Amino acid sequence: MHEPEFALYVSSVEGHAVTRFSSHKMGRRPLLIGATRDHKDPTKITWDTSRIVPIPEGEYARFGREYNREIRAGGLKKRSAEEYAEWVNKQVKAEAPNRVDEVVS
Repeated sequence: MHEPEFALYVSSVEGHAVTRFSSHKMGRRPLLIGATRDHKDPTKITWDTSRIVPIPEGEYARFGREYNREIRAGGLKKRSAEEYAEWVNKQVKAEAPNRVDEVVS
């Protein structure tokens, strides 16, 4: 399977609600980058500034100006491919104790 190519890696900055620009669809609330809204109180947002979000090349080609503007304004933190790989490895290791392998007899 072909691995997607990423043009940019970002993480959220607490206090800055930045949406995933490709998630704007009619009738749906846009997805926040590295943050979630409370289902009961949508004005309440919880940030996960450690989460690194990869932006695919196609999305960056279309919305790169907007993402770069948010980085310059301090709403997003630019991250590296190496930081993303480290973050993914930490997530895999954190989930490993919770995995149950199927036993075939």
